Amino acid sequence: MPQKVLDPVDPKPVLSPEQFYNELQLHEQRLMQTITGVYQNQERQYEKLMRMDADLVTLLAQVEKINNRSKRASRSKVKLKKALPPKVPSLVEEKLLLGEQELVYIDEFAHIFTAHIDPAIDSSMLKADNLDLFERDGDQWVRFNLSLKSDNKSESGTDKTFEAKVRRMIRIKSRT
Repeated sequence: MPQKVLDPVDPKPVLSPEQFYNELQLHEQRLMQTITGVYQNQERQYEKLMRMDADLVTLLAQVEKINNRSKRASRSKVKLKKALPPKVPSLVEEKLLLGEQELVYIDEFAHIFTAHIDPAIDSSMLKADNLDLFERDGDQWVRFNLSLKSDNKSESGTDKTFEAKVRRMIRIKSRT
């Protein structure tokens, strides 16, 4: 069966040249509005990104500052070594002698201090001056001065300031 060849037919234009030009301009305007909107959105996002970058730099500086403070605080913690065994209390005229002394070595200072034994609190005491309680990271800390002189008497230039986390609070009542 022979195939029939169709003659090409030029379709009739739906729009006149003037209408086509007007439609083309309309689409061009919409495209320009879309491009302008995308460009403005991109600029807003870029500005927001720059603000976030500046905030990040600020936060990193704050974290670095906190880390440095934390490192300094951890280096300045008072480390006590086990003290020498306490002396057996002396009997003076058949009476127990209170206020015995023992030597305490603190690594941080590479120094030996004289500590007073207090049987009421079952511990030894060092004389600390300028006590200042404060809070760090939700925990209670204390800042204090210790005299570097072996007799524990403060003298200007012989005190050193330390910070330590509070482990327990003890109230000592005076016997006088």
